[in-house]
Amino acid sequence: MAKTKGLTHKQVNFTEAYIRLGNATEAYLEAYNTTNRASARCQGHLILHKPEVQELINKSRAKKLDAVEKRLDRAAISVDTIVAEQERAMEMAQLSGNSVAFAAASMNKAKLLGLLIERQAVMTATVNMNELAPDLAKIWGRAKLVLPRAVTPDKPALEIASDCKDIEE
Repeated sequence: MAKTKGLTHKQVNFTEAYIRLGNATEAYLEAYNTTNRASARCQGHLILHKPEVQELINKSRAKKLDAVEKRLDRAAISVDTIVAEQERAMEMAQLSGNSVAFAAASMNKAKLLGLLIERQAVMTATVNMNELAPDLAKIWGRAKLVLPRAVTPDKPALEIASDCKDIEE
């Protein structure tokens, strides 16, 4: 921030600190390099209400607001442009009869607009424990597998009795 007519260097520093911190007392403490909070509160209030300081604060806020609006405009144009490209791709795919390309463009558009969320599938496998029982018994040595006919909370799918002596090998 350049030095503004009617403001001292410290007042300009106060203005910069106030814009960054949002607190007149803290801005005064920083700009004037003091530790007296009571004085900083009073002096910060007085400086903050000077017309020249208010003008500098308003100009700085307007610049920041313009910069934010420009970034938002660029982002909106970017999303709109990509959506338009996906729509053109859908039209071309439909005209050429390419259903795969049409579906891909349609899905990309839906993802871009937040209408579709990709989820990963979790694969599970079903194992026939009756087929595995003899092999597991051999692996575990002196273990006996007891397989109940139906799995219920009181009957687990697999019980191991390690104290059995009569294991067939």
